[in-house]
Amino acid sequence: MLKYFLDYLRFLYDCKFNSSKYVIEGKCKCCGVCCRNILFKMGNNYLKSERDFETVKSYNKFYNHFFISGKLDDGRLIFTCKSLGDDNKCKDYFFRSIPCRMYPKVKSSFFSNGGVLFDNCGFKPVIKNKFQEFLK
Repeated sequence: MLKYFLDYLRFLYDCKFNSSKYVIEGKCKCCGVCCRNILFKMGNNYLKSERDFETVKSYNKFYNHFFISGKLDDGRLIFTCKSLGDDNKCKDYFFRSIPCRMYPKVKSSFFSNGGVLFDNCGFKPVIKNKFQEFLK
């Protein structure tokens, strides 16, 4: 329980002090694509083996809500949420995790490291302050 509380505090700290230069506009289309195509990191590296996934799960039970559903060409594992229903809605919505509650809030590093939102997603990233506004 203490681990979850510390994770929550770390997450809130990141939201407050490492805020993104992007804002997210739009709304969810309930397509479920974001719940079926998840990549996780361990430290600075993406998970690429089942053994790494088991290690991560032993440290944080949050990862028990996901299963390995594929692998990208570069070896990164793709995960799917176990709570995704056939109607593309969360079966555990009321008890969903903090990252799921905050999605699609992302850090600037998400985009600068090549992260993208899916084409058919209803959410779109928009730069918070355009360059011209900084010049004023």
